[in-house]
Amino acid sequence: MDKFNKAEQQLINLIPKGNERTVSLADLARLTDTDSRKLRALIFHLVTVHHIPIAGVHGTQSGYFIVTNEQERNQALQPLVSQVSELQKRIQAITDTELKKPVNAD
Repeated sequence: MDKFNKAEQQLINLIPKGNERTVSLADLARLTDTDSRKLRALIFHLVTVHHIPIAGVHGTQSGYFIVTNEQERNQALQPLVSQVSELQKRIQAITDTELKKPVNAD
């Protein structure tokens, strides 16, 4: 079983299981007295190192929740896959752009 530090355990306890209700980043920041940048980093760490399936969703039920079934997993993955696709398009566009010689300022 994973060992969590105090901040990790507190965050896990505050994030609801299942997408029936979510908790916003602002609420997590208020409840933990932690800034949003640190919270995002902590959530990233919990997902990537400890394999806690924390989803962040936008829309009518914006916020974070812990994934408990395949439907919720798909709900969590869809915006991430879309974001990766958009980033790949941007990378390709920058890679393919012909660079022009800089204009001399003489």
